[in-house]
Amino acid sequence: MASSALLLTGEQVAGIRRRRGFDVSMAVFALLALCLALLVVMPTGWLLWYSVTNDQGQLAFGNWLALVTDPSLRAAMGARTFRARCPLLPDWEDNSWARGAAALVTQKLFDFEMSGGTVAGTEIV
Repeated sequence: MASSALLLTGEQVAGIRRRRGFDVSMAVFALLALCLALLVVMPTGWLLWYSVTNDQGQLAFGNWLALVTDPSLRAAMGARTFRARCPLLPDWEDNSWARGAAALVTQKLFDFEMSGGTVAGTEIV
């Protein structure tokens, strides 16, 4: 019966929570969450607001219209969006210093014909 003394009912847990009082860590967490939301929402709101207003602060969709109609902006959008094809990476040249450096670094690592030495305390002949 000693183990049943450790079990608490729902009413007992609720009473403990009520007696505990104000939790400072929750207030700090709420403040940090509010600051983070402000740091994300405020710049995004500014970007959206300035994209739909003109220099006088009046609502105007000229920026969005120019994005669709201006050939130079359309070319930039086509080249820089996810619709663009990825360029193929060229293979290393045979005379590249990086290939030689990689070979020098890994030659001992993959030298399966080496003789002598020890592996895990076992002498290799």
